[in-house]
Amino acid sequence: MSIDYQSKGEQLTDPQRINALLGRIRQTRVLLTVIVPGGSGRYNSLLVAAEPDKGYLLLDELTPLDGHKQAVRQRKMRVYASLQGVQIDFHTDILEVVDEGGAIGYRVPYPTEITYLQRRSSFRVVLPRVAALPVIIELEDEFQFKGYVVDISAGGIRARFPLDANDVPYLRVGDRIPIGIIELSRESSFKSKLEVRFAAYDEDNHELVLGCRYVDVDRQALSGLERFVMHLQREQRKKMSAA
Repeated sequence: MSIDYQSKGEQLTDPQRINALLGRIRQTRVLLTVIVPGGSGRYNSLLVAAEPDKGYLLLDELTPLDGHKQAVRQRKMRVYASLQGVQIDFHTDILEVVDEGGAIGYRVPYPTEITYLQRRSSFRVVLPRVAALPVIIELEDEFQFKGYVVDISAGGIRARFPLDANDVPYLRVGDRIPIGIIELSRESSFKSKLEVRFAAYDEDNHELVLGCRYVDVDRQALSGLERFVMHLQREQRKKMSAA
């Protein structure tokens, strides 16, 4: 199953504005979100180098590892970055897979056009399967479904629920889920109502895939979740920097 995300915003073609945005993203080491055609979801990367005069960007190896393998096969990707309430994204091709002493990266053309969206956005952290967070949703009929979170932000989650096709609940965009419980650690959990923003069944892996935003969240609980997401972001940056 292929998942794509569309954004609506201003199309920037001014080289100076593009250079300024990409320069800030590189200098502040903003974690990038990358979507690869045919991939299972979103992947993380970093902008290692921005060389407008030489006409290329250098992106760090995608994590989790299946993102790298898919990128090598497809040679295409869509790159997203959020910086102080601004989201930018652009489509690109992979010109070269670079291996410098075991440090893997992707050389891509320097973008001449990017989508620029001014909004209050929540940073989203992609979780590898080994570090996935358990989640339970409970529907109106009190049926419970157990799954795992594959990416999380202070605004919502994307989760997968192993289910036989005959057992998949009928959920549409806009439907409300009365109870969603995410296990953040052995000692703490986050509970919220959820609104479905994406729903599909992955026939290859026999999993229901849901994208949801939190609804009617307790402010104190949300503050705790924001700190948790920021902690995940810092840890992922440390691992990528040390790799």
